[in-house]
Amino acid sequence: SLALSRSLALSLSLVAHCFLSPLPSAPPGTPLAGLARFLSLLTTLDPAGLGGGLVIDISPDGEPMSDALYRECQDLAESARATNKAALTLATPTDKAGTRWTSDAPSRVALRRACALAAQSLARLSATLAAPEKVRAVMRHPAADYDAEISLASGAGLAATSAFGAGAFANLANQMQGQLLVGLCPIARLVADLRRAYGRFALFFPDEVTGDSIGVVWRPASAVPYKLNVHSASGGFPLQCGGIEGAPDGEVIPDAVGMLLGFKQLGAGLVRSVEVCGGARVPKQAA
Repeated sequence: SLALSRSLALSLSLVAHCFLSPLPSAPPGTPLAGLARFLSLLTTLDPAGLGGGLVIDISPDGEPMSDALYRECQDLAESARATNKAALTLATPTDKAGTRWTSDAPSRVALRRACALAAQSLARLSATLAAPEKVRAVMRHPAADYDAEISLASGAGLAATSAFGAGAFANLANQMQGQLLVGLCPIARLVADLRRAYGRFALFFPDEVTGDSIGVVWRPASAVPYKLNVHSASGGFPLQCGGIEGAPDGEVIPDAVGMLLGFKQLGAGLVRSVEVCGGARVPKQAA
């Protein structure tokens, strides 16, 4: 899918930069060194919340970029960030502005979050280098930072792109009966469905290490009344029913409890449970 292609392209571009422009250090020589260098690079991509950019010297003919081409890429990428066309730019000789994969995402908020998580992960990685078996834990985000957590019944077997266990996802099985399931990732499909149905009210973060959970963070919109419409009618109830005096007719408030139940229903067969995390920011109107 386009979302998976963009994510893969961004990751590979950053990894390539770690090897092509390693100075003042040598190119990473071990997987742990590569991971540490990748996280260190990611922490530098959001200066003061204004976004960041890299020029990646990947040339189709294998020749290094000229100084003039390098400066041209820098100028075009800086212009793209200044005009809010992209929070992150990854300029190459074939994409001088660096917005081919980043024009729509990540947003500045998401980029700042990624940089902050990278800094925390790098600190934990540095502290656990003496115990390599604990490195996997570095990439798992603490559940306390989420407002809710969707636990998946299938576990790590579905984290990789495969058709294994697709029948367990009831909604997906119904939609794709009789189709050849090649390159299918049920968890990615579930996350896409959740974002499509509830993206206005919440952000969803799948655990791509173990593939057994999806973190949920409420958006500010989850606490703001809005006009009733067909598209989002199932996610709210009338203000007047909520006991709010003087509430205008035709306005509803997001129903956080109803949406949590909707998460489980949407992932029927794949979702084991949906739990509210400690310290969760539950929308006041829906509490």
